[in-house]
Amino acid sequence: MKKGVFFKFKRRKLGLLFKEAINKAGSIVKLSKIAGINERRICDYRKENYGNKFGVRKKTIDKITKFLKFKDKDLKRYIIKEVHSDWTKNEINFLIKNYKEMTARELSKKLGRSVYSVKDQRRILNLRKGPSYRWDSREKIINRFKELYDKVNRTPTYEECRNYDAGMLNALHRNWGKYRDFLKELNLTAKFNRWSKEDCIKKFKKFVNKYKYVPPIKDPNLPKGLIRAIQRRWRSYDIFLEENTINTNLRLRDKWKKWEELVIKICKAKYKNILIKTKLNGKRLFPDVSVIDKEGKVNKIIDAKLNSYSSKIDVSINNYYKYCKNIEFWCLYGNKSGVLYKPGVKLRNYENIKEDLENNNLNMFIKNIEELRKPC
Repeated sequence: MKKGVFFKFKRRKLGLLFKEAINKAGSIVKLSKIAGINERRICDYRKENYGNKFGVRKKTIDKITKFLKFKDKDLKRYIIKEVHSDWTKNEINFLIKNYKEMTARELSKKLGRSVYSVKDQRRILNLRKGPSYRWDSREKIINRFKELYDKVNRTPTYEECRNYDAGMLNALHRNWGKYRDFLKELNLTAKFNRWSKEDCIKKFKKFVNKYKYVPPIKDPNLPKGLIRAIQRRWRSYDIFLEENTINTNLRLRDKWKKWEELVIKICKAKYKNILIKTKLNGKRLFPDVSVIDKEGKVNKIIDAKLNSYSSKIDVSINNYYKYCKNIEFWCLYGNKSGVLYKPGVKLRNYENIKEDLENNNLNMFIKNIEELRKPC
């Protein structure tokens, strides 16, 4: 195998390859142990993050294809081209001159290579930064902190420190323990925002009034720290919804049940032959609606989901895709829509469903959906 050989993948094919490997192994941790690939790299490749301009190293792909028992013909469906690229003399000289002053991430951006490639090359060239770079000196930590202090003209928050220099913050914890103790030594004070119960209720109601729905825990539109504060104050999200003066119609479980019933009603009006909540091929899988063709086989699966950003969608795809290649997820909330990472899997949001109902002369259901979307 030649050194410096990379594979450039077609759109979404790299993520699909690694998802298949993860599903077969059972988890990212297990795949990392079997294939001998770093867990962080597996996560990056699953999300289509190459990290450089060349692609994924052939050595890494060989480990995955060996595990999946892929042949050369199978791999060609995923790859656009093969790229040969070794480190040039200019790149190596730049690395030798700047490896002490610049971090691996800064070097990767400057050279157009991945962080892992820079670290590997430093190890090959035996370029070690020494203990001073590892933040063993308290003075270096304090000086780095003062740079941030001068930049913001006040005591920086914990998040600002983490975004500015994560290495400095880790070293700070090793030497002082808590961020508060570090600030005390420098005679500095900072306001630590603690969410009270009143703050949680106000922020939550403001969100509901603005977006017109009760958010799931992983909703990307939620204010940072709100769900964590709710769980700390009320122990769980469900208890928070029960104990506070939030209309019971807004509760997620009630919404989901009503939405599921409405989807089934629409499918009964739209399709001739359907099965509701029946076992899929004798397995313990119960999709909301299974559309049956003339031969009596499952032609399409329709599943009701509250939000198009729900993490349960990926789980449902892995469960259903083995038995049916035509799957639709009807979502009450969320703007996300279109074809997902597997062919035949579609995500339908409110606008798509509304358009489909108008085309099929099922306008009477649109009012029901709009009423269900209201916060109260």
